[in-house]
Order: sequence, then C-alpha cells, then structure tokens
Amino acid sequence: MVINKITYLLFILSSPTLVASPCRVSEEGVELIKNYEAFAPRAYRDSGGGWWAVGYGSNGKGINKHTVWTETQADARLRNDLHYLGLDLCTKLRLEGVNFDRDQFNALLSFAYNAGLYAATNPKLLGYMKQGKYLKASSRILLYVKVRGRVAAGLVKRRAAEQRMFLGYQWWDTKKNIYKRQGS
Repeated sequence: MVINKITYLLFILSSPTLVASPCRVSEEGVELIKNYEAFAPRAYRDSGGGWWAVGYGSNGKGINKHTVWTETQADARLRNDLHYLGLDLCTKLRLEGVNFDRDQFNALLSFAYNAGLYAATNPKLLGYMKQGKYLKASSRILLYVKVRGRVAAGLVKRRAAEQRMFLGYQWWDTKKNIYKRQGS
C-alpha cells in the first residue's frame, strides 16, 4: 500500500496522541529561537538573503521596508510560522522513518527556521539519526555557520545551542546569561 504525504499528514493530524507528540514546539523551543532571532520592531534587510524581515526573523508576503510590528504581533507570527514549519518537519521526519524526541524536534525546528527545512533534514543528518548516532547527527548542525561565505559568530553560538538542545543538554541563554535546560 502506498501512502502519500497528504494521507500521512492527515493521519498525523487526526492522531489522538498528537498533543503528547514531540511534533509540537515547546516553550523552550520558542525561547531558543527568540534568543537568537532578536526582536526587531522595524523591517530590516536579512543579512543572509537580503530580503525584508521583521519581528523574530519573519519574512515573506506583506513584509517590506515600511513594516512595523509590536512584540505581540511578532510572537504570534513566529508561533504561526513554527506551527506550519513544524508540521513540514514532522512529516519529513516521520516519512523518513526517523525516531526523535522533543529536544531533537525543538533543535531541528530552530535550525530549520534559520537555515531552511532541507538543512534540517539533510540525508546525512537523518541517516545518522536512523542509526541512533545522535552525536554525529548533531554535528551536522554545526556545519551551517556561514553567511555569504564567512563564518558568523552568532551562528556559531546558535548552532552550538541547537546541538546541545538536540542532545538533551543545557543551552546558553544569551539574554539571561545562564544555562537553560528543557523544562527549567
């Protein structure tokens, strides 16, 4: 029997265990992303792609040089974006037969939000996860630290935090200057 992506997504969405599923970003996951996507009330040119972004790195239709958001608007948009990106990420991981936990999902979602879904689901990373080689899988995250060919210190820190969360360790909260742990 062949199951296409839409059928599988409908299965995931109708599952009674979805609420307890690792396929939903936790508050710690949102906090990790906000920590590295500093709030910007006025639109700015993204350093990686040159497109207009606002809030917590939101971009796309309706965002231009005149866009101004409150922190409440930015938070709502971030959570909405993470919901849909999370569905895509979860579907890809499940279709590939990858087992993952909430820490890993949060870390991969942060990674995907910043570097793209393909980066977070690249074949080597998923292959290591399928084999249970989580340290090797997490090391793939560390490769994405360049902007326009140059290593960016902020991305080095972000990738280290994503790797630590992926492995279930503490991660450094740059806003509060403390180590954080899932659930703390």
